[in-house]
Amino acid sequence: MSNGPAKLFYEFESFRVDVAERLLLRHGEMVPLTPKAFDTLLILVENGGHVVEKEELMKRLWPDTFVEEANLAHHISLLRKTFDEGANGSKYIQTVPRRGYRFVANVRCVTDDSADISSQEQPGSGEIKEKQVSQTGNATTAHTRTTPLHKHSKRALVLTLTVFVVAVAVTAYLFFAGQQGFQIRKPSQRELLRLTFDAGLQGYPSWSPDGRLIAYSSDRSGNYDIWVQQLGGGRPVQVTNSPAHDWQPDWSPDGKNIVFRSERGGGGLFVVPALGGSEIKISSFGRQPRWSPDGSQVLFLSSSPPHLLSPPGNFLQSLYVVALDGNPPREILGEFVKGFRFRGRIRGVGWHPDGRVSILGIHSELGSGFWTVSLDGGTPIKSESTSEVAEQLKTATSFTQFCWAPSGRQLYLQGISRDVRNIWRVTVDPQTLRWLTGPERLTTGAGQDIDIALSRDGKKLAFTTSTISTRIWSLSFDAVAGQVKGEGEPITAPGINVLGPALSRDGKRLAFVVHPSTDAELSAARRAGKDELWEKSMEDGNERLLASDDFFRQAPCWSRDGRYLAYRRYRPIKPDGAEYENAIALLPTNGGDEQQLTSATSGAQAVGDWSPDGQWILATMPHPTSRKAYQISLLPVSAAPWAEVQARVLISDPEYSLWNAHFSPDQRWILFQGVTVNEKVTEPSLSTVYVAPAAGGEWIHITNGKTWDDKPRWSPDGRTIYFASTRGTGFVNVWGIRFDSLKGKTLSEPFQITAFDSPTQMIYPNMGLLQISLTESRLVVPMVQISGSIYILENVEGQE
Repeated sequence: MSNGPAKLFYEFESFRVDVAERLLLRHGEMVPLTPKAFDTLLILVENGGHVVEKEELMKRLWPDTFVEEANLAHHISLLRKTFDEGANGSKYIQTVPRRGYRFVANVRCVTDDSADISSQEQPGSGEIKEKQVSQTGNATTAHTRTTPLHKHSKRALVLTLTVFVVAVAVTAYLFFAGQQGFQIRKPSQRELLRLTFDAGLQGYPSWSPDGRLIAYSSDRSGNYDIWVQQLGGGRPVQVTNSPAHDWQPDWSPDGKNIVFRSERGGGGLFVVPALGGSEIKISSFGRQPRWSPDGSQVLFLSSSPPHLLSPPGNFLQSLYVVALDGNPPREILGEFVKGFRFRGRIRGVGWHPDGRVSILGIHSELGSGFWTVSLDGGTPIKSESTSEVAEQLKTATSFTQFCWAPSGRQLYLQGISRDVRNIWRVTVDPQTLRWLTGPERLTTGAGQDIDIALSRDGKKLAFTTSTISTRIWSLSFDAVAGQVKGEGEPITAPGINVLGPALSRDGKRLAFVVHPSTDAELSAARRAGKDELWEKSMEDGNERLLASDDFFRQAPCWSRDGRYLAYRRYRPIKPDGAEYENAIALLPTNGGDEQQLTSATSGAQAVGDWSPDGQWILATMPHPTSRKAYQISLLPVSAAPWAEVQARVLISDPEYSLWNAHFSPDQRWILFQGVTVNEKVTEPSLSTVYVAPAAGGEWIHITNGKTWDDKPRWSPDGRTIYFASTRGTGFVNVWGIRFDSLKGKTLSEPFQITAFDSPTQMIYPNMGLLQISLTESRLVVPMVQISGSIYILENVEGQE
């Protein structure tokens, strides 16, 4: 006779789901799960082998409540962590893109029929009967086993006693704590929720004042537009719809408007009603716009290449504010900001809650630091650190972007540690601005966490977790006609950060530099995480390691006969990267020791080209009288080391920094890039391409200096000059211009060679590290591909 319904269990590997008691056990021990996580697991296990649609899961988990899809993803993530299979694992739970989830482990459906079995066995013996559940979810009776029931009963008794003892202890503690006036503070737990699930790149989140909506940039429609997403679920709303890219939104404090950067109409800053409407242009240039705390004006940096991954280049950055009254932008803090140009760098800028401006970066006079200064140009206050924070900063990270908490007591920063970008928090004295504790890492993923934004109540942090891949691409190219044929293909492996491509003269060999990868795990597996110089055969694809140590190597250049590579070799002298040891080095490509050609200095040195006889190197060297200027010289290879002692200066001007020098094929001309370094210049100066006679003479403008033009290269026949430029969409592309070598003048307007204008596939945007190389039939460039989603981290404010 049966005494009641049989108890139901599900078993898979070492786990058991007790349906009646709502418990998950591993090897008989209880595994803690939240109620909703258990419900999620039970639904998936009951449908083992079948896809459970997201909509069905959400209806069953929250039958009377409308919730966002991110909550479901959160519970799936919790289960995967419970099973130790990682955030994207599929050993137990498989994600079916755009549909739902499938439980893929072999599940055994087990019933406890102790009452029925007792009539057939000795009293008290009991047994468990089980049925195997296939991957399609259909039960079979082909597999049956028996297990003594008393073992499970003993485990249940031990578990019950343990829970009872813990409950008594907690009750007693709470009672005595209340008697003695103790305050028991429940620690807040940070929950991580995913907001966006689209393919491609979603980035630059910005909170509405009430914390219910987030504006962000997305390329889901084919190019960047501004979208608004409700945290509680629902479809995102498209705010802008332009064929040009709209990005970097920031929500106004009154919630009415969104300011954003756009590439439309030559580029600039625009303001649009928060949920769409007529847009107005407030500036013809600018990036990273941020509303002031009172909403009266917008702070922004001067325009530059669209650096998505790192701060822009360190040339002539300026800060501006603009209001919505129709007046033009006004430059602010000019004298102080000048100190971040050239050898300095602005890494981050933003509003302090009281209306002052904070700047993070490397000042050419004051070194690395974090300063806060009034708009009227008062004395900047540098945030000092406690000894604890100072010690942490030595080993913790290098910071870039930041944002203040509304209270002024916390500072949230995007930091790079061991090539992984995470989010960190520092507590601050709001009166002295001194950094008191930290930096504390808030996110720990191996991805790249960027674009941080704090909600107005200071409790939730939105950010983009991105995947970044940089590979060398080869494009079929007609250098005479100036035409790219086809889409090209990557020629270096994924998962490593590859830069500095250089083709040999015959096009048969490629030199490239591997920096520590953006994917730390792959870097450790493929390249041991070191900065390395490699050679690749373009004929059979074989690769060979040429050099690897604690030096960085930049812009390798082949000798005409292919026997040597020359390059800049450098390493930081100070941990913050404010000062470097620099030199030019030579490496025999067929074996032999690396040789330092010049003495190490704190000023940058770079290789441009080799003379045809291989006896001289055309190089950039520090100017003797201007610490911000660089000149072009010929270095004798035979005089190594310290070849600069016998160097011949070819082109020099104390008001210019000159780079990327190359001989024309007929040796009559020298092609180079010039950047103004005159501190008296009030307008932001951009890079210009020039040509000068090799025997000396006036410089000839090849480009007009109104856009950033860089990395000039001759075509093999000397009739076309190619260069990288941000003209057009603001993305880096290769351009060309015809040149008459006999008359020494240009014969055409610049024409575009490549058309990469999306983060899904763009030429590496950091002009300082970018290198391009070409032969008669091939063009090689470093290409970056980025994808990313927006996440929300809750309860980030910590204890006051």
